[in-house]
Amino acid sequence: MVSGSGDDTLKVWDLLTGRVLATLQGHADRVNACVLTPDGQRAVSASADRTLKVWDLGTGRVQATLEGHTGYVNECAVTPDGCYVVSVSDDGTLKVWDLETCTCILTHRGDTFFGSVTATETAVIAGDAAGTVWFLDWPALSPARRV
Repeated sequence: MVSGSGDDTLKVWDLLTGRVLATLQGHADRVNACVLTPDGQRAVSASADRTLKVWDLGTGRVQATLEGHTGYVNECAVTPDGCYVVSVSDDGTLKVWDLETCTCILTHRGDTFFGSVTATETAVIAGDAAGTVWFLDWPALSPARRV
């Protein structure tokens, strides 16, 4: 299990013993959310430093820093196939990132800031500060990338 913290770190936990296996450092502000990829090899963290980081859990090192939000990144979700991460921010945007290239491939602008997000095989679902739940169909992505 991986958790994010107000001390700007992530911790990797052994669920059987309750012990911390590793502390991951690299964010410049609190970690608001983190999620594991389906294969359990990587974690993605969302931070108040306006970035997301992709972590290699085998080495504990940052593989990539995803930059593009202009406000706190509140939440992130990885797609079931592990190819994409979706992030939402205080800047009123939802972004889709390709985890292979670590580039933003889509930005959706809302009416206010987003606080939560999840991704399924067919849709992105996000909640905003006005209490609206957004259901967004996936854009046409390369079939080779959509398993």
